[in-house]
Amino acid sequence: MQVFQKKNIKWVIVLICISIFVYLMQAVWGSHVLPIDTSVYNFVTKHFISDTLTPIMKVITQFGGTILMIVWAIASLVLITNKRIAVSVVSNLVLIALLNNILKLIVRRARPTGFRLVAETGYSFPSGHSMVSMAFYGYLIYLIHKNVKNKKSIVVKRVGTETKHILIPKKDMLIYESHIGLFTKSSNSQTTTKGTYSAFEEKIDYLKELGINVIEFLPVFEWDDRTGNLNREVGLLKNVWGYNPINFFALTKKYSLSTDINSFDEIKEFKELVSKLHENGMEVILDVVYNHTAEGGTGGEKYNFKIMAEDVFYTKDREGNFTNYSGCGNTLNCNHKVVKDMIIQSLLYWYLEVGVDGFRFDLAPILGRDADSQWTRYSLLYELVEHPILSHAKLIAESWDLGGYFVGAMPSGWSEWNGAYRDTVRCFIRGDFGQVPELIKKIFGSVDIFHSNKSGYQASINFICCHDGFTMWDLVSYNVKHNLLNGENNRDGENNNHSYNHGKEGLTENPKIIALRKQQIRNMLLILYISQGIPMLLMGDEMGRTQLGNNNAYCQDNVTTWVDWDRKKDFEDVFLFTKNMINLRKKYSIFRKESPLTEEEITLHGIELFKPDLTFHSLSIAFQLKDIETNTDFYIALNSYSEQLCFELPKLENKSWHVLADTANTETCSFEEIKHEGDHYCVLPKSAIILISK
Repeated sequence: MQVFQKKNIKWVIVLICISIFVYLMQAVWGSHVLPIDTSVYNFVTKHFISDTLTPIMKVITQFGGTILMIVWAIASLVLITNKRIAVSVVSNLVLIALLNNILKLIVRRARPTGFRLVAETGYSFPSGHSMVSMAFYGYLIYLIHKNVKNKKSIVVKRVGTETKHILIPKKDMLIYESHIGLFTKSSNSQTTTKGTYSAFEEKIDYLKELGINVIEFLPVFEWDDRTGNLNREVGLLKNVWGYNPINFFALTKKYSLSTDINSFDEIKEFKELVSKLHENGMEVILDVVYNHTAEGGTGGEKYNFKIMAEDVFYTKDREGNFTNYSGCGNTLNCNHKVVKDMIIQSLLYWYLEVGVDGFRFDLAPILGRDADSQWTRYSLLYELVEHPILSHAKLIAESWDLGGYFVGAMPSGWSEWNGAYRDTVRCFIRGDFGQVPELIKKIFGSVDIFHSNKSGYQASINFICCHDGFTMWDLVSYNVKHNLLNGENNRDGENNNHSYNHGKEGLTENPKIIALRKQQIRNMLLILYISQGIPMLLMGDEMGRTQLGNNNAYCQDNVTTWVDWDRKKDFEDVFLFTKNMINLRKKYSIFRKESPLTEEEITLHGIELFKPDLTFHSLSIAFQLKDIETNTDFYIALNSYSEQLCFELPKLENKSWHVLADTANTETCSFEEIKHEGDHYCVLPKSAIILISK
């Protein structure tokens, strides 16, 4: 019954109104005077006729008069830019006037013989002034309500500098995942306006020195920082990551220099940041959240989408409950025409108007689900890679949601966060058995996962750490998560982190443990930047950033998450190693191939030449790579044993092997190419080497 009333209430009202009108028509047929006519007439003449009020009422009456109606009709045709609406206004007026005269001729009811406010002739029912006025002005109110009032979206003013996309080839991309505010909010960030778009701009030289050419920003759409799984008794907690959107077109003011809520300064500031990054050879990718909104499920907040049409914007089960494939209370109905068009228009705004170069889609599989939350054959995921404009943007998917793990299942043209790469590298570095065969696959492009993706190696976004989880330093410093400060009794966050503290949980002053942890970070960085695919580095990992074991710091806007720039002094060796690994990758095309590696380009080895150990208990692998463009050979050996391993080196014609990097030796972080004597190289425990032919 409730559903019937909600959907059909307007027709019930129309039926009632028609019934009343038909009754009145029958009652006044033949000029009958009703008792109510006499009562109303006597009341009006007694109380409303006066020297003050009567002239005013005469003016009001003219708003329904013939002359003014004609003026309104002409004005509508001239002033209303949408000619379809203008014609509808005039047509409505003409039809109502015609209907009024027809009904008058049918009823033929005479006018009163006493006092009359306006000296009109003809029949009195239905009143021309009243009927035409109600129809005309009522229709105008309806049009205003429909075309103005119900537009709930925030209007974004077009301001700021224009910028052009710099179109870095996928194979050359070097991604740096960063939060705009947390990157510079620390007191030691040496920026003038900490935690702002402008402050991030001040750090461009730092990123340029590191060698980064793509910045991936955590969400910048305006979001609700007070909803979600927050302990509201802890007043300092708020959602700081931004994965809780309110609007898909509005840029957050949280990083703006301006405190004026009515200004559009944040747009100008962000555009200037994007433009400045482009000038310095860096693309910008936005982390976008189109899988849910901050309005949550039943009982959640109401900002806009629930008010406008929750059954359109969200998916529901058969009982009418919100589905929750996002884990945030609701799931956006991404393949409904209205929602799909909204998402596409939002992407076009950020790509064309603001100038960003691509998008990372949070929980991207939701964009492939229909209204029943099932994967649809042709979805928004396909439309984006086939779109005449958006197909030129960098499209990156987080290929999992609460409904499943879909890495490798995105349409061709997508790149995907490779969670399997992350887990395999972590497990190998920790010293887990059974990882070597999988590690080889991951280093050489994860073709077992992305074999059907025509993007080839560039389908894989290789990462070891990201915003969601341990930082790289915490990965080698903690066995378990430490999330008590989040107010959820340590229940939040991932439990299976494949981490190892190397002898002491968390902070330590033991120089051996600290040295080993740094060594393990260098091992991970080495693997990351020699791997085929697109590497992504989490902000601060190049200088040992820590969150003190918190692997879900979404609600910590404090020193827990702020980048501590003083750590760069203590981790100068790690920073230098990262910088040189990036430069190595840029210099030699063998590390960023587009087509599959050939037998001439790669040879697998073990301790002995041509004998890779792929058994379950193996913890080492070696391989020789040949960069054909420069006729340069590389020998790379990875040793995750707790003992030293001596590897037989391939023989070179008219060249010698030089040590480019040895993660166990901080003196090699500068990549000075030190000549190696002998036909073997002994790789120390928990370390890796890169040799180059000269």
